[in-house]
Amino acid sequence: PALAMTGLSRGETMVGSMFVVMSVLFFSYWYHDHNYHESKAFMNQSATERLARTWGQTAVMYMGLLFLPASKNSLWLKALGVSWERGLWVHRNLGVLSLVCMVCHILTYWVRFVEMKVWPHDAFAFLQYYQINSDPGVAPTTDFYYNYAIGMMQLVAYPAIIMISISAWFRHGKGNTWEYFKYLHYVFLVLVPAALLHANGSWYFLLGGISFYLIDASIRFVGVVSPPARLLNIGVSEADSGFTLLTFDRRHAEPGQFAW
Repeated sequence: PALAMTGLSRGETMVGSMFVVMSVLFFSYWYHDHNYHESKAFMNQSATERLARTWGQTAVMYMGLLFLPASKNSLWLKALGVSWERGLWVHRNLGVLSLVCMVCHILTYWVRFVEMKVWPHDAFAFLQYYQINSDPGVAPTTDFYYNYAIGMMQLVAYPAIIMISISAWFRHGKGNTWEYFKYLHYVFLVLVPAALLHANGSWYFLLGGISFYLIDASIRFVGVVSPPARLLNIGVSEADSGFTLLTFDRRHAEPGQFAW
């Protein structure tokens, strides 16, 4: 039963509480305890630097989680006994949290660039003065090993965040409006390979959710391209308050599905 105050079930309330605790502990670790880039001083002694990186790690963690309720054919949903429709609100909220953390990651790094006196150049350039593997503040080089992932992520993330945010306005529409939402929404997928290149440890958090999503997309693709099932018989029964029995020419793993 749902709680009167929140409208959530007791199970959802329990999971939500654990999620809040996990988020606080996760954020605390990456900000306070983790040593970035082999304990380099200029990356670990700056509070702004640590905060910016923490926002990025948190965004990646939420990115990995949001794919779990988005997959219709998922052992995750079956294990929890939750339908795909019931889990969509979790997907939406995780998406919002992920976008908010991305924006905070970007804005905090802009503050860091101001501190390093490389603003606004490094916020909008493919080659930055912010050198990850050398002394900070030196002239940008053509050696892509230093910072190609930063410029690449800027090219992808800036327009992607804007388009994904715009897609929220079309979420409840029909027809062409739904098409706008769908294609703008799928821009989020471009952020996944970009994040894997941009953050070395991002695969820790993205691998599970992406695996579920790719398997789900493959199953749905096979269902779309396969020949449609042929209806063999329609029967009506008065048992158990009445039901309609549809007989097809192929097996169905789950009974009680909708038919159009």
